[in-house]
Amino acid sequence: MEMIGRLVGGRYRIIAPLGEGGMATIWRALDEQLDREVAVKLLRPQYGSDAGFAARFRQEARSAGSLSHPNIVSVFDYGTDPTDDNQYIVMELVEGDNLSTVLHERGSLSTEDSVRVAIAIASALEAAHRRGIVHRDVKPGNILITDEGDVKVTDFGIARAVSEASMTVTGTTLGSVHYFSPEQARGDEVTGASDVYSLGIVLYEMLTGRRPFEGDSAAGVALRRLNEDPLPPSTYKPVPAGLSAIIMRALERDPARRFPDAGSLAEALRVWRRNPDEPAPLGAAGSAGVAGARGVAGAAALAATEAAATVPTSGDPTVYVPPRVARPSDRAVAGRPPYRAAPQRRRGQPWWIWLLVLLALILLGTIGFLASQILGGLGSGATTTPAVAAVDLPNWVGKPIAEVRRSADSLGITLNPSQVASEKPVGTVIGMAPPAGTQVHKGSSVAVQVSSGPQMVSVPPLIGQTTDQANQTLQSAGLTLGTVTPEASGADKGTVIRSVPPAGDVVAKGSPVSVVVSSGPTPTPSPTPTPSPTPSPTLRPTPSPSPSTAPPTP
Repeated sequence: MEMIGRLVGGRYRIIAPLGEGGMATIWRALDEQLDREVAVKLLRPQYGSDAGFAARFRQEARSAGSLSHPNIVSVFDYGTDPTDDNQYIVMELVEGDNLSTVLHERGSLSTEDSVRVAIAIASALEAAHRRGIVHRDVKPGNILITDEGDVKVTDFGIARAVSEASMTVTGTTLGSVHYFSPEQARGDEVTGASDVYSLGIVLYEMLTGRRPFEGDSAAGVALRRLNEDPLPPSTYKPVPAGLSAIIMRALERDPARRFPDAGSLAEALRVWRRNPDEPAPLGAAGSAGVAGARGVAGAAALAATEAAATVPTSGDPTVYVPPRVARPSDRAVAGRPPYRAAPQRRRGQPWWIWLLVLLALILLGTIGFLASQILGGLGSGATTTPAVAAVDLPNWVGKPIAEVRRSADSLGITLNPSQVASEKPVGTVIGMAPPAGTQVHKGSSVAVQVSSGPQMVSVPPLIGQTTDQANQTLQSAGLTLGTVTPEASGADKGTVIRSVPPAGDVVAKGSPVSVVVSSGPTPTPSPTPTPSPTPSPTLRPTPSPSPSTAPPTP
């Protein structure tokens, strides 16, 4: 259908294309009622046939329309176009480029620009989180940079409506999976901490020109995110140690160890921007990030960083408010009291007193050494070297890695964990070497295998395939065919019109995938002909008797 000049919703006249994505096309349009230009996002036709999605879309658009913030693209209107039943949303028209285009053209941004953009994004997310709205799809394509350099976040709520629609939009999934949080990849509950993770990846990319996890497929990227910690951004480009630590905390795999919401992340970035030469004030939750930055900042920065603040590791995560970090001139270093000038030595001290003290120390040291040699050789006649204490390894298989770490620390053993796909619960130790019962010395290293959960695979596209074809496709991907539900549709009869979960979602290997199959268009009942009224029988008039003819008179 020709779009230019088309009237959407009886009000918005399409002027020119602005862009397109996996789930929608975006158009410049004229609001003929208010005589202003707007952006109209038309969702792709496959969404129009799902009544449940339409209801969710309206609810999410209504929620997004309630947000008012200078860094959020305003939503003006939404609805269903009667011409083709497509869902549309009308937004503020932003003149500029999205961040994805900017990064494609420039590769990366300066530290100053990256932090400025990240703070603006975090401020927008903070406003949404306060209203209970999670974006769910924070990525450069949803970050707009105006011609004046202002930052605006778009598409609030739409990702949730799409994710719950049980529809297949492969392009959207592949484009977004690079920024998904681990809990999104697993299908777990999504909170504000998920947006924090996604923003951490965006900031990482702005600074380095690359994402922390790359792969040939959505499944490959998701698997790396579930099983690996990212390398610090300073691995690829010079990034200040404090800023690197903030990013690494945002990218913690465990949501409880991240900044709990975007407001906390924004505040951490503001504090760092005011004092960029000081270590980031992160506590236990950020220790991984600090360790990653050790090569840049050095051991002194690490010690000051870890001592600056403490974040509880149990219970509800507290909102992170970075404390002020004292400058080197007024803070204690490595637990020592602040530096004070040594008192002046009194002049005129006799030199021979110092000589006597030195001789006394030498004498005491000699006596102590001889005593230890004599006592150590009693009963054996020889000097022996004390043996290093040995311990029997407990059986850690089947126990949570957190419990195993505590046990290892108490025994003075160093753990060397590795992630392995397994049907066992995530975080459970499934193997150890040396095995349980082995006697090892304190300080020894023990390798443990930790379950990362079942092997994950990506749901393949199934739309348009017959049931048999879909079954074969799923088997090739390591999945099984679940329930098959017929539904009236304009698609070819017997072909898949959607799958649950949708294509691109990452699920455990062997999981069932249900499909909805077209049963053909809804039959239109033929109109029942209205019977014509039965005519009443025609009453024929009884003929009047003819008058008798009188016989002629003779």
